[in-house]
Amino acid sequence: MTDSLSKKIILSFKQLFSGQAIQTIAGFIAAYFYARFLGPEVYGTWQTAKVFTQYSMLFAFGLPFVMRRDFIQLRGEGKTLEANRMANQVFSYSLLTGPLFSMILFVAAFFYAEDKNFSYALATVGIINLFTTISSYGDIMSKGFNQYGILRNAKILLSIFTLFTIILVWQLGFKGLLSGLILANLANAIYYYIKRPLPYKWHWNFGLLKKMIFVGFPIYLQNIVQVVFISIDRLIIAALLSFEDVGYYSLSAIIRVPITLLVSSLGIVVFTQLNEKFGKDKSPKVIRLHMEIPQLFISYILSPLIVLGIILLPYLVEWLLPDYSPGITAAQIFVFAILFLTLAGFSSNALFILDKQKYGAIAFTIAGIIKTTGSLLLLKIGYGINAVASATLVAYFIYDNLMVWWVKKEIGEVFNIKFILEKNLPVIYMVFSFILIRILCSLFINGNLFITISSQLICFLILMIPYYLIARNKISFILRKIMKK
Repeated sequence: MTDSLSKKIILSFKQLFSGQAIQTIAGFIAAYFYARFLGPEVYGTWQTAKVFTQYSMLFAFGLPFVMRRDFIQLRGEGKTLEANRMANQVFSYSLLTGPLFSMILFVAAFFYAEDKNFSYALATVGIINLFTTISSYGDIMSKGFNQYGILRNAKILLSIFTLFTIILVWQLGFKGLLSGLILANLANAIYYYIKRPLPYKWHWNFGLLKKMIFVGFPIYLQNIVQVVFISIDRLIIAALLSFEDVGYYSLSAIIRVPITLLVSSLGIVVFTQLNEKFGKDKSPKVIRLHMEIPQLFISYILSPLIVLGIILLPYLVEWLLPDYSPGITAAQIFVFAILFLTLAGFSSNALFILDKQKYGAIAFTIAGIIKTTGSLLLLKIGYGINAVASATLVAYFIYDNLMVWWVKKEIGEVFNIKFILEKNLPVIYMVFSFILIRILCSLFINGNLFITISSQLICFLILMIPYYLIARNKISFILRKIMKK
């Protein structure tokens, strides 16, 4: 990786990460107050309806993902006119399909939803979708032009409105939440429209659209499978248990936000910058830059932070959100599941470059079936949300390793049990460390809460000494190995 590319990635990462960091902090604070003011049942109702915010993907046919790759490559090759036509075609298509999806949600809200709050929430999702038609396109275009300053400012603006929504929830309850979210997304759409890097023009070329759909259809299938199977756990819990249980389970959604911050920022920047630099280059070196380096970095950095969070979580929940205590164990399990899911995103980028997106769809279909079947069976025989989180962890672990296996296979490299153990060494080390800490503290510590927490943290810091040496040496070795290729 050249110095100039590294500098571009670092600069873009700083811009995007700063915006996402502010949005994450604001979202985390807001989610806490939403959960506290609304209670598990009402908060669970919104979390169930929120699932459908991602279902607009049903009409996208992979066009946003084709834009992420081909628009950047065309600009890098100097084919500006062709790139602009592609962008305007995607925008024109979005103007047709966005309102259509909102109409479907409105019909479902007013004619099929039996719960009144759930009906209001679905209608709100439909309104928000109209605004995200503009803001999502603006997001893609800003990334296509590597204008991460626009993305940063948009996230800051959205954060301000998100924090303002807390006041509305405090004063008006559930209706305040829905009104505040509508205002926040409206402001976001207006900002992206004003700051658009390319004029929005109507352009319709059926041949171009057909070509883009053909290219993007495999990744469309992958993302539809992901959207459906990622959200299926909350829908199953709502159907077989209650909205209140969804509220307990959503404790994991609150802590998921800070976990995915670093991963999502790095993934977006690495993909766009490498794609602009190397274009259609599918050599093993480029594929490893897309996948192995960021996965290694994220895994070694995030794993100890996750365990630290798991240690502190029960005490923080009992202090800050005591009504959500039934969701603690599920949240502790779920954070590891999210780690595997986010790491797989880098493998997905590699498969996209290799034009092998179909493997991603197959991998997540397998994982989704495991997750759905496991959740249904475990709930049917009487287990609760902890079982759903466990089924999710197993499914995402399998998904992550299947994705890496397919990438390795495509570039002709070895993938075996030894590689799996090495790849997941940080997580394995952390899981055994956590188990050891719990055993030692249960055997020898019977003091008050302060002594228990302090003892667990001291044990954790001691166990981090050999981990730090392993992580430092491993990352240095892999970086040297990659740079020599």
